[in-house]
Amino acid sequence: MRLAAQYNAPWDLNVGASYVIQAGGYVGPLVTRITAADPRFGPATVTLANGTTQPNPLAATIRFCGSTALPCLENPTRGDGQVINDTAKYLQLKIGRRFRFKSQSVEPALNVFNAFNTGANTQWNIGANQLYNPGLLQPFNRHPPRAFQIGINYKF
Repeated sequence: MRLAAQYNAPWDLNVGASYVIQAGGYVGPLVTRITAADPRFGPATVTLANGTTQPNPLAATIRFCGSTALPCLENPTRGDGQVINDTAKYLQLKIGRRFRFKSQSVEPALNVFNAFNTGANTQWNIGANQLYNPGLLQPFNRHPPRAFQIGINYKF
């Protein structure tokens, strides 16, 4: 959700705000690695009609947890056990004023970015859904910290 508003107040004041709520993403279906390909899914390689040999994608050693072939931990389905990342909430604020001098004007303004500074993580590391990966459930890309900006516009 994104909301924004701007108000041109009396005395040439300009006030604005932008508020964003962004839900975190799910880590994805949990997967595990088995020691050898399951023979129920065929050989490791298959020969195609044109004579070329290709790896059999069904004979992979990576399996979804929660499938009927390989229930992992206590997750009965692929959707169970998924973890959601932090919800990012941030607020941008601006206040400025216009000073007029005949046909010219000066407009100083103060901007505040990420006023809440929640420090939310916004993405998952590669492999965060792999039970055999040391980066299991490790988020990254922390939301940027609070920042300030001062600007001056001169119009002539």
